[in-house]
Order: sequence, then C-alpha cells, then structure tokens
Amino acid sequence: SAAGFLTGGRVENPSTPNDEGITPLHNAVCAGHHHIVKFLLDFGVNVNAADSDGWTPLHCAASCNSVHLCKLLVESGAAIFATTISDVETAADKCEEMEEGYIQCSQFLYGKSAFLFLCGAQNNYLSSHTIHFENSNESYGKVKAIFRIRSK
Repeated sequence: SAAGFLTGGRVENPSTPNDEGITPLHNAVCAGHHHIVKFLLDFGVNVNAADSDGWTPLHCAASCNSVHLCKLLVESGAAIFATTISDVETAADKCEEMEEGYIQCSQFLYGKSAFLFLCGAQNNYLSSHTIHFENSNESYGKVKAIFRIRSK
C-alpha cells in the first residue's frame, strides 16, 4: 500500500513543503506525473497545501491545462475557490489560453465553480470570472460574469 511504502522509513511526511511551501504533490502535478499524484492522494497528502504565493496543486494543474489532473484533484477535495496571494486568482483563472487543453480545462473548472456557487459552497464568495463557451460558428468566446451572494 501507499502508506506502507511511504512510512517504511523512506519518507517521513510526504506533505512536508520545502522553504517555498512547495510539496511533493505540487512537484508531481507540475511534472505531469499522474501516477505519482494518484499515489500521493491515496496516501492522504494535503490536496490544498499552498506554497508561499498561495498556489495549490490545483493551480499548478490548471496552469498546465491538465484537465485530467484537475479532475483528480477536485475529486480528492481540492478547493476550487482558493486564490493566489499576489494576483488573487483561482485555479480556473490560471488556465493558459494560448496552450493546448485550455478550453477543456477552463470549462471544467469554471463549470465546477458555477456548480459550487449555485450550491452555496463558496460562503459569501464575491468573484469575477471569465466563462468560456463555444458558439454555433465553431469559434470560441468569453463572457465575464460576476457572482455575489448577500450575507444573511
């Protein structure tokens, strides 16, 4: 098992970050090592560990337009609404528009955000998001939507 391997004296705590707050999960996600990401998640590492700028593994996956890793992280409890410190962006905002996989990744993350928003999971969240859609002419467009919930 993952726990047996990691606790067999080889690795003390796989959630331990380096001096910049980067964890092994961040590194595995950024390198696109799907099996290692799954292994670490199965072990129970902190899926929402943030580095010194607030980047979570989900931000890393989104910046690589890796919809597969984004789905895996979200299914493991990744916080969709977590924001970075310097630019206050969610993982969905980090999808790279000029790179392959952008449409699928941004649609997945913005779709999850909208679903969670409608379910009230964001706790009085106020945010501005660019939502991507495909129109009948096969070209892509964007619309900016602002979500706001009033405190009770």
